[in-house]
Amino acid sequence: MKFSVPAIAETIAELPHGCCVIDCGCFGWRLADACTAHDQRLIGLDRVEPPGRPAGAEFARMEGPLLDVPDDSGDLVVASHVMEHLATLFRSLPSSYASRFPTDFYG
Repeated sequence: MKFSVPAIAETIAELPHGCCVIDCGCFGWRLADACTAHDQRLIGLDRVEPPGRPAGAEFARMEGPLLDVPDDSGDLVVASHVMEHLATLFRSLPSSYASRFPTDFYG
């Protein structure tokens, strides 16, 4: 299933205020405006921090199955532009994502 940025922005708008959105593969910080507009916390998750981090956004590093975010910290995980880069992460999904992001996983 393919999700467009407007559909993701609508999903972010429907979250209760103060939820944490994790943008897995955050290059470009595309979800920052939607998170800011709806009072959501944004954590960009990637191997290298991209330039131009928006005010209020956070960054966490990922390297294969290692994710630098605490368990249960994400209410919504968006991985819309990274699936082709995540062969090693797919092998570790049950042990990594299932425990850290129990609510939703969009990809």
